[in-house]
Amino acid sequence: MSYISGLLAGLCHLVIFAYMFFVLSKVLSFATDPFNWILGLSLFGIVFMRRSRYALKALYSSLVLTLLLSNPLLCNLAIRWWEPDTYPYHQVKQNYGFGILLSGATRGLDEKAQRPLYGPGADRVLQTISLFKSGKITMVLLTGGSGSVEHPEQRESWWIRKVLLESGIPDSCIVVENDSRNTYENAVYSAKTIKGNPALYGKALLITSAFHMRRAEGCFRKAGVEFDAFPVDSGKSIISLNPYRILIPDVTAISVWDRLIHEWIGLTTYRVMGYV
Repeated sequence: MSYISGLLAGLCHLVIFAYMFFVLSKVLSFATDPFNWILGLSLFGIVFMRRSRYALKALYSSLVLTLLLSNPLLCNLAIRWWEPDTYPYHQVKQNYGFGILLSGATRGLDEKAQRPLYGPGADRVLQTISLFKSGKITMVLLTGGSGSVEHPEQRESWWIRKVLLESGIPDSCIVVENDSRNTYENAVYSAKTIKGNPALYGKALLITSAFHMRRAEGCFRKAGVEFDAFPVDSGKSIISLNPYRILIPDVTAISVWDRLIHEWIGLTTYRVMGYV
């Protein structure tokens, strides 16, 4: 009896830890947003202008940070260093038993219209459809539930499954895993799904955004899944020496830095936790 009680207590602690890690990741996402750094420095400088000798330094720092993070050349160089290269369909090494499509294609749900709101990651879905129709994959494993603390019921894989069906992929060729909430769980739950489904055999093709591929590769490799990577949704652009592309600030660059910093901190955290 004491053994069962200890086991149940251990499981409860594990569930609580997993939930706290999930919530903490959302808090870190806010804290690591470079726009919030700029805003925080600016507010500090304005509020304490006459009460702190650091106020003026904070305002200068926010200006310098804005100029650096909005510089399109620096942003492009960082992306080119971080992202693995994408490649065309004809360079796909073989015809794979299945493709693993990671969630992250939507920004949420339009509850009134009852349809998903697509984001930049929608390229993951479109490329998966093309891979299937070109015969490079014969099955699709959708992995990803809800990444939202406020709306755990909005599970992305069910919506993407509908898109795949409407695109002509047969229901018999789609397997859904909709309990995972982050990349680590994507890998762990996918590995369990693969082991329990004989239709998912052979080597997989891992499909996710290029900026996210390094963390995904680490997690799926640690989970024991055999795969090749197929990065999509690349943010790289041609290096240009045009003064306009070097000197003129671009506000979209700040959002790109947000994605990159989120990935760097996410990968570092996963390494500390032993997830990769």
